[in-house]
Amino acid sequence: HINSEDLSLNVDDFVMNPDSVAAKITKGTVKEKSGLQIDALQGDILYASNQTYLRNLYIKTPGSEIQRNAELRYASFDALTNDFAKTVFNLNITGTRLQVKDILLFAPQLRNNAALRNPNDTWYVNIVGNGTLNQLNFQKLQFNGLRNTQLDANGTLTGLMNPKEAGGNFRINRFHT
Repeated sequence: HINSEDLSLNVDDFVMNPDSVAAKITKGTVKEKSGLQIDALQGDILYASNQTYLRNLYIKTPGSEIQRNAELRYASFDALTNDFAKTVFNLNITGTRLQVKDILLFAPQLRNNAALRNPNDTWYVNIVGNGTLNQLNFQKLQFNGLRNTQLDANGTLTGLMNPKEAGGNFRINRFHT
């Protein structure tokens, strides 16, 4: 349910088939009653039987700016839900800043979490990685937020679907808090 004013969405190349939906969003804006305000939205979107992607994504709110690409590849819709561990991720999320207020709009149950107490805090994120939940490789994992926490790392996480087998190997270039 969306209760908005000033909703605008310009879409090119919209395709809808029984097993897929694709669109190129050239411009989007919205002010929603919950407090969500999107000042800019654009990107290429696909949801299909063997892949889902957001390419050339750009979302801007008064406090956040999210940009770049995210892709999931899977054998089928059934495999996406029943064998998620084999889903292949390809992430390139760089130059992104997230204001805590925007995170809480989508996950209000996190309000009592100490890391999310100040809605005006901003987190800066760069993630470049690929793989499956059995082996997720990060060429770049950078975070700056939570007052003055900074992380710059790269490496691999393994066995994420089974906590007893989970592990990883990371090179920490910088960690400061």
